[in-house]
Amino acid sequence: MEIVDVYNDDYSLAGAIPRDQAQKEGRWVKVSHLWIINPKSASVIFQKRSKRKKNFPEMLDITTAGHYSTGEELSQGTKEMSNELGVDIAYDDLISLGVRHNIIPTPELTVRQFCHVFFMASDYQLTDYSLNPENSEGLTTISIDEGLRLWSEETSSIEAFFIEATTKEEKVISLFKNNFLPRVDPYYFKIFILAKRFLMGEKHLVI
Repeated sequence: MEIVDVYNDDYSLAGAIPRDQAQKEGRWVKVSHLWIINPKSASVIFQKRSKRKKNFPEMLDITTAGHYSTGEELSQGTKEMSNELGVDIAYDDLISLGVRHNIIPTPELTVRQFCHVFFMASDYQLTDYSLNPENSEGLTTISIDEGLRLWSEETSSIEAFFIEATTKEEKVISLFKNNFLPRVDPYYFKIFILAKRFLMGEKHLVI
């Protein structure tokens, strides 16, 4: 049984309880979101959730996330991220964008997370990653400019490269806004805006 720290609305520590209990009660927990930016292709990598997921199956979401047992430091989240993607991720290579309040309502419960959001620049190709098919259907790389067009509603669909987790088959797919895990704020729009500024060398970035 995994024990996690839970927090008050002001991010002050409120105690430690089993993770299942924290989810059922809609308690605030700490997580990390890592977005991998490819400078060569000026793109952002998204992960497609497995069709076996109970909530939001087959939807696109953050590249990878780190979850924390009670007492764990932020830097320890990179181990889970590395295992999920099958590549080495070093905490010192991450660029912090600050903390985001993340709320995801589902039919059974409401997930509440204090998300420490990070960028990492990497020229890994999609074929370099190794995913667990139980958790993920694959990865897609979305051009920053195309992502901005989609989320600013200049277009209703875009094309992106996708690699399937099991077969490593690569293909071009069409994407619409409803292919992405729903958020209560324009999270993905913010990520594409910040990614463009990041590649332009701007240092003052915050989510």
